[in-house]
Amino acid sequence: MKREIHLPHTYKHFKGAKYITLFTATYIGREEHNEQLFEGGMEATHTEYGDNVTIIEKNGEYKYTYFDDQGELVIYICTTGENIGRIYARPIQMFASKVDTKKYPNVKQVFRFEKVMDKKREVK
Repeated sequence: MKREIHLPHTYKHFKGAKYITLFTATYIGREEHNEQLFEGGMEATHTEYGDNVTIIEKNGEYKYTYFDDQGELVIYICTTGENIGRIYARPIQMFASKVDTKKYPNVKQVFRFEKVMDKKREVK
């Protein structure tokens, strides 16, 4: 079953923290990155390895440089707890995956990240 990841949207991690998905990014090799001119950029922490992933934007597309191609990455920011404001990068398949119930048998969530329900507000 394929899950749809909403961008931007608030998600709750199975360990409790909340995050907002910002965008997805695709791999660009360092050689190609160095040959092109990119404005700005940001750093995100790869959630599995703890390394920095460089995120760049050109013509509305987000790309990342890293040691190797990790596939499409979800870029998201923590909105709660001690890591508030930190930006993370995680492969999209892992972001959408189910919780390992053998490793975490007491977890109530089915998926690693679950979408927080939309709340409707009446505006007067």
